[in-house]
Amino acid sequence: MSTIKFIWDEISQHITENYDLLITSANYEARCFSIAQNFPRDKINRALIFHLREYKDYISDNLSRLKDALDGKNILNEEVELLHEKPLDSSDLISQNLDKYLTGGSIQKVIVDITTFTHEMTLILLWLFERKYTETSVTFAYSNAKDYDRPGINRPGGKWLSKGIGDIRSILGYPGNLLPTKQTHLIIIVGYEYDRALSVISEMEPTSLSLGFGKSDSYTTEVNQDTNGKHYGALEHFDEVVHDAMSVVPKDRVYKFEISCNDPERASRDIQTHLEQNNDAITDKNLVLFAMNNKLSTLGVGLFAIKHRDIQLCYAPALVYNYANYSVPGGACYLFELLRRR
Repeated sequence: MSTIKFIWDEISQHITENYDLLITSANYEARCFSIAQNFPRDKINRALIFHLREYKDYISDNLSRLKDALDGKNILNEEVELLHEKPLDSSDLISQNLDKYLTGGSIQKVIVDITTFTHEMTLILLWLFERKYTETSVTFAYSNAKDYDRPGINRPGGKWLSKGIGDIRSILGYPGNLLPTKQTHLIIIVGYEYDRALSVISEMEPTSLSLGFGKSDSYTTEVNQDTNGKHYGALEHFDEVVHDAMSVVPKDRVYKFEISCNDPERASRDIQTHLEQNNDAITDKNLVLFAMNNKLSTLGVGLFAIKHRDIQLCYAPALVYNYANYSVPGGACYLFELLRRR
């Protein structure tokens, strides 16, 4: 199945089969309970709710609303607390909890709501279903945003979702094949979190750099394009990243390309095409890739890296997030089924 999109009023037309298990995440965005609230009754048997301990003060209300939505549809559910700063421990907890349901054979069909998982945990979940739970049918669901960081009366400046970075770490399952004797070609899929992208570039000081930007026909947000044909600030942020990156990487070693934001398979192919077209730039270099756009393009990054084991996927947690005004829930859902290649 290719990626499909529908508005919430049409969900019953597209969710026609039962799912044994919903895997979802509670966080500070109201989007975290969009799928649970809109999912047709009697189509999910039980749910696992993951959430991060570090954000407990910011997510308590949303976690309650998510549980209420599931309880209201008689969906058995349990919470699992993860640690953002300890990804290895969190990965073990995810695997242990999935093992309880997926290793006995009683659960065959799973839906994963990736909307508010971190990019890191989204990629780890993808790896687990591609490499460990290979007999399980899995569909990834994504609730779109109507807008990000909607301007307020007293909020100056442009859009921001996060600022600064902590550590830079390799994502479990995607170690790549890096050699200390080689130079580094850095690839970043840029979204609104341009501050983090610039921090990563400054921290890593790559020899060369590829910056991917969402294709104009694949945006998942609902805001209209402005009179200049730019997507409500996104292109301005990308241009800023490109400009400022040149203070670290020479202009002739900075490459730009476009990537699908609404179809993981297309996104994977877009990365492949870009690297093939610029083979001279990446030959005999370590390849390091960061996913910083929406979760559908992040799945595409993961699919690409699973097929190209020499590429390392990395993650840089932000120092601070826009907890109060990160996103506004949208009116659409995307479904992407992971096709089993035997």
